[in-house]
Amino acid sequence: LGTLPKPFEFGLVAVTPLPDGGLAYLIRAWDPLRGSRIALILRNAAGAEMDRLELARPLTTDNFEGVEVLPGNEGGLRFLLASDDNFSTEQRTLLLAFDWTP
Repeated sequence: LGTLPKPFEFGLVAVTPLPDGGLAYLIRAWDPLRGSRIALILRNAAGAEMDRLELARPLTTDNFEGVEVLPGNEGGLRFLLASDDNFSTEQRTLLLAFDWTP
């Protein structure tokens, strides 16, 4: 997997391969002041960052812990991010989809 540069407070929660041999990394952080923050980082087969999606308040965020990639329209990719409520009233079960075109 190599080394993933990330802010100290973020932890790696999921990795999935990309069709071109790269990887998609899902990292997240939480603190009581800022709440949940996540980032989806796309790196090519050589390890260079191609793109990044960051979600924080006021956008929809939660305890995301899963990422999957599917073929998208016109050569793009669709990323699915999943969270579950862990039987807690403080969390939600969510499935978010994001389309990305290189």
